Amino acid sequence: MRTAFVLSPVLFFIACAPSVQQQPPASEAVRAASPIELGEEYVGYEREAPSARGRTGPITLRTVSLYLPNRLLDFWDIFRVDVGVGPSLGASLKLSSSLQFSYRRIKPFSLRLGALGRRFPAFVEKRSEIGIGSDIAADRNRRTGDFEIGAGAELLVLGVYAGVCLDESIDFVLGIFGIDVLEDDFR
Repeated sequence: MRTAFVLSPVLFFIACAPSVQQQPPASEAVRAASPIELGEEYVGYEREAPSARGRTGPITLRTVSLYLPNRLLDFWDIFRVDVGVGPSLGASLKLSSSLQFSYRRIKPFSLRLGALGRRFPAFVEKRSEIGIGSDIAADRNRRTGDFEIGAGAELLVLGVYAGVCLDESIDFVLGIFGIDVLEDDFR
């Protein structure tokens, strides 16, 4: 039963794999795609035919074996959650990288631990985060995603932050169908 569960995505991709068709030589593809007749000086010039653009190539064993790890990493990339210990006070609200409100005083530092996508799950935050919009001066370890929605609060010695990256969630859903929008899959 367990083997059937593990092999079902593999068999699905093998069954849905597009057939590999023989492509004409590049010089013929250039001539066929060009609205004008090219002279002899362009015979050695190779250009990708319009019909071949965007094609990812045949599905290989490597692609199939990396499917599940890539989907798990894409799912992990969605969430930003961390807990901090250290003298701090304030709150933050993030609706995207350009629409955020934050007043978080951190002196001298806050030790943070959590789920930060593919980054190392622990960091030391030394810089206070104060401002509105995209001009917030934040610690280099706390990077807000372009489409991240989240909120955090700091109270004396304990801080917490939770967020969701909408672009990463779209990448995860489309990745199920083999489309890597953010181009972060292992190949």
